[in-house]
Amino acid sequence: MEKDTLGHPTQVSVVIVDDELFVRRALRAYLGMSSQITVVGEAKSGQEALELLKTISTDIVLMDLQMPDMDGIACTEKLVALYPEVKVLVITGHITDSYLTSALMAGASGYLVKDAEPGVINNAVLEVSQGGNPLDPQVASLLVERIRSSKPESDNQSIPQVDLTERERVVLNQLCLGKNTKEISLVLFVSEATVKHHLANLMRKFQVRDRVQLAICALKGKYV
Repeated sequence: MEKDTLGHPTQVSVVIVDDELFVRRALRAYLGMSSQITVVGEAKSGQEALELLKTISTDIVLMDLQMPDMDGIACTEKLVALYPEVKVLVITGHITDSYLTSALMAGASGYLVKDAEPGVINNAVLEVSQGGNPLDPQVASLLVERIRSSKPESDNQSIPQVDLTERERVVLNQLCLGKNTKEISLVLFVSEATVKHHLANLMRKFQVRDRVQLAICALKGKYV
């Protein structure tokens, strides 16, 4: 991934994985609208995607879920194990608890629906490239409901007890509402850099690696 002097990506490479040709063509056209994104390959199944990644490198894989040979969940799990530097952004027509939970547990960095606007898809790709975890608003709401309605589990004991500032609690609350960095910055009237700083501190305090895990910990631990 090419970066500028401030560490921001100037060029992000993407592989599209979907079994429908017209969907791959549409996504390629959408991504082509951004000068920062380059599509470097396509695959029509999870198995084909893994074979393709043996021959090319990419920053992000745009992953469908229901495919022949190997579905997107199984492919995501194998992909993040084999290529931990590659991020997976799910884009699917399925908004269900089982798909969402399985995709995130498999290691997906974000979850979008296929009827998202081209600009939303492009922004999500760029957000993932910078370490973000974009979730479609419908998906974010589903995740919040799923966690809040779940029965207490034994692993809840592993959630750290941490002291939070009032501003950190506000940032956490906005994160759990599905807001991205820019949206949180607008709510708080601060810069995106400030929001990223708060999120980095929160991830360190909760001992998690990404924003999805941070949201899960915040909800399970009833911090919001």
